[in-house]
Amino acid sequence: MRHSDHPLAVCVALLLRILIILNYPFVFGFSLSSSLASKIPGWKIVCISDTHNFTPANPIPDGDILIHAGDFSNVGYLDEMHSFRDFLEKLPHRHKVFIAGNHDLPLDEEKFLKRSSIVRRYYPQFIGAPDNYLSIYSQQCIATVTKPTAARVAQGIKDDQSIIYLEDTSCDIKPLSEVDLLDDGRPMPPLRIYGSPWSMSVSNNWAFSLPCGAELKSKWSAIPTDADIVITHSPPAGILDQSLDGNECGCPLLYDEIMNRVKPRLHVFGHIHEGYGKLRKCLMLI
Repeated sequence: MRHSDHPLAVCVALLLRILIILNYPFVFGFSLSSSLASKIPGWKIVCISDTHNFTPANPIPDGDILIHAGDFSNVGYLDEMHSFRDFLEKLPHRHKVFIAGNHDLPLDEEKFLKRSSIVRRYYPQFIGAPDNYLSIYSQQCIATVTKPTAARVAQGIKDDQSIIYLEDTSCDIKPLSEVDLLDDGRPMPPLRIYGSPWSMSVSNNWAFSLPCGAELKSKWSAIPTDADIVITHSPPAGILDQSLDGNECGCPLLYDEIMNRVKPRLHVFGHIHEGYGKLRKCLMLI
């Protein structure tokens, strides 16, 4: 497989180093042909990932949509969830879409309850605790990161539709007709975004991690073909996935689904910090 085969990939990690703005119909400074540009809406998308509790001193550039591709915490402690939700609520973007990563441990409740070696290391208080203790903690973390903070509730915001958590699910981002207009005055078409937190792992100890096999393949096979944007924590094999030791850590099963079946307009992922960057080749807009 070759990097040039991927339609459009963005691997984002370490917030200040890799902040990337995608401004359709001109992507990364390359002007698209008229036939391709006509199929791409005029959304401005800001992509970040693997922030691990880090927030920048300088403001994140504004845009229509902010995408976070997982690992917003170090190990998913409840206070980390509070901090991340507060961080999202203070951002100006009208739509903020995020997924979990392998470090956001309690969000994978099933794995959390199994008390893997990673969970035992960072949550020793739960080693001998009943399962319902872990389940309650996991549910608290999920609620904290997916529901408005107390400050927002006090302002009367009880259901913040601008912040969307995806876990093997899709969302549709619809334009505001009076604001989101194409050059010819027509409203921009909606975008369908699909997000999945899974990554390939031999140890299978971290959250949302599976070995390369049938179960992981089933996760990627669930990505719908009508997704305009796909967010995964894992990179596809051979695409911005090289670690410091030179190993390619991406998933070949994900590569096959993205390249040969789904063919999204944009694929955003993180996980491999050293692989940060952007790649635009052979846009396959169907």
